[in-house]
Amino acid sequence: MEGRRGYGVSVEGRRPSDGGRQRERRRGCWWAMSKSVDSDSGNNPPSRLPRSNSVEASDGQNQASESRTYSEEVAERANAKAEAFAREYPELASLPVTVTPGQKLRESILEEEYELEEVNPPGEFEDSFTVERFVRHRVPTWKELVAEFLAARQTYDDGLTGVFESPDGERFGMALRDSWTPEYAEEQLAKNEGAVRQLAGGEYPEEEESARSGEMESGQWGETATVLLGLTASSVPAGVEEEKLVDGRRPPVDHTREIQRAFSEATYHGLRNLCEYHLGLDSSEWAFLRGAEPHTGDGENAVYSHTHPVLYFDLSATDLRERFETDSEIREFLTDLVYSKAVVAHVEETAGAEIEAHGREESVTVKLGGEVERPGGYASAYLNLDQEEEMMEKPVEYVAWAATQWAAGRQRVARSQNMTEAAKVDLCKQTEGQSHGGEVVYRDGAVVCAHCGSGFDVEAETVTEARLSEEASDGRERGVSTAVGDNVGERDLSHDGEDRHVIGVSVGRPPSRREAREKAERWIESDRRSREELSPEVVMMEAQIPETEREVVEAVLAGEELPPEETVIYGVGPPPEESEYEMVEVQRPDGDVSRPGVGGPSFTEVELPARRLRQEVLEEPGLYEIEVAGDRIVTGDRGVAAEFLVEHGVTDPPPAVLEEVLTRH
Repeated sequence: MEGRRGYGVSVEGRRPSDGGRQRERRRGCWWAMSKSVDSDSGNNPPSRLPRSNSVEASDGQNQASESRTYSEEVAERANAKAEAFAREYPELASLPVTVTPGQKLRESILEEEYELEEVNPPGEFEDSFTVERFVRHRVPTWKELVAEFLAARQTYDDGLTGVFESPDGERFGMALRDSWTPEYAEEQLAKNEGAVRQLAGGEYPEEEESARSGEMESGQWGETATVLLGLTASSVPAGVEEEKLVDGRRPPVDHTREIQRAFSEATYHGLRNLCEYHLGLDSSEWAFLRGAEPHTGDGENAVYSHTHPVLYFDLSATDLRERFETDSEIREFLTDLVYSKAVVAHVEETAGAEIEAHGREESVTVKLGGEVERPGGYASAYLNLDQEEEMMEKPVEYVAWAATQWAAGRQRVARSQNMTEAAKVDLCKQTEGQSHGGEVVYRDGAVVCAHCGSGFDVEAETVTEARLSEEASDGRERGVSTAVGDNVGERDLSHDGEDRHVIGVSVGRPPSRREAREKAERWIESDRRSREELSPEVVMMEAQIPETEREVVEAVLAGEELPPEETVIYGVGPPPEESEYEMVEVQRPDGDVSRPGVGGPSFTEVELPARRLRQEVLEEPGLYEIEVAGDRIVTGDRGVAAEFLVEHGVTDPPPAVLEEVLTRH
């Protein structure tokens, strides 16, 4: 039977029961089932990684998605690592990675279970026929996920190349990366250090290709304070509903999601409150970045994730030096403030987070001014960005943790908007032949550098001049056409004869709005909450969307389309041209060549109907009497009751159907 995806198909059937049903499994991955599984309870059967099979080969960083096979060597190495994980952590290896209905995972790692049902039409001369009904997903175990993760992304470490071609046939190759290569880690380290350098000041790296090699950057702030937080949650939590656990443990994807949800909804707002209300800072005077890493050691949380938000702020913009005499007093004050406003908010919001595991000294570390030589590097040391080995060679704990982040599409490093902009500027200043802010364009209501597109650290005089020019030109007759380029090159004579030009007309969505919409839609798609449950603030913070695009985010949440805009672009020269090259093929390390795919991996909501019924319909203990299509059961086991309903096609019943088939005594 044909599969629904191009990654490979495996079908296991059983003989039709008296009800005319037959089960099939279709997979987007390569595990081999040893027996049939009719439950989404989380008790998954053992599996092995075969020597080769067809899978998806993309992580969303590049358009390199394709249907391909693993080499025997890669399959064996990946399986060996998974076996090592199982030997070292047998209590974790058999856990399903999620038991949360609606949690989004990579489609390629999920197995789909279908049911074939025979339908007998009432008409005397009508033939019976078979219909196919999707029943549920089978979620991989942690061990299976480790093998899938390693095999699926190994080509990036071996050397996957994208070939780009121009319209006239000129070609060049570029190494394709995902977010788990050493090169990606180096890039994130450089961004962290560059952003902090622009905010707090510091020395540029001594590198031949840097236009500012060895020079000092004064930075935007005076004295900088750095605050490191450590936030976690128990993997064997007390007080969490039994339906969210498997043998008392929280599955790893659900555990990580809970920590990140709490940051978006509580911890972040605590940080903003303490900076802008308690310390009196402007939004430009504080910034943060956030990453995660696995717990080490042999405790109950070993391999599970914990997060490290790092807060930076301009100490000289506060009155703390006037209020306190010593650095020690300032550190004590800030430690108490951060603990009470951010750490306590995390504990109160996160299911499974315990105050005993978040001691004041262990959860908050404050460094002032010169106590940290390289604040950016100090933070990066806690974000697991300093490992140079390929993934196959890394410790099994790290691999198992990384696999769960990959499966759920978690962002490795998140930065506040001002840190993101500062990192762009740092690169701009180090690029030979460019002068940051030397040429500016008026884009989407902001004056930005024509080279990097950031308005960060563009001189105030330049901004004022550009804004005055824009305001002055608003009153003149421009004859703007809806056709892009109709008035390109037209002299702007409204600004005291200054030789400024209208360099283009944009009709439709401006690039920043288009990018904001795409970011918002991608992040909302990756989060299992409904749009009604999300606020614009949460989406903008998590998706790294600036406040200027709030209207776009609000429209996305409301399911609306903003009307197209017509914007005249001013500047001293043409805007940066889009590349005329496009990727035409992907070259694998073994020499195979294929066409690039479109976009990144697909994520889908996990369908676990029995779990959903137990959580939403059968949540109260009691004796359940259920009768469907002549079959009857009486049980006090909610799991058995849920499975009975699913087996009989009652997976998402409206109240009227429930009243008809189910009675709780």
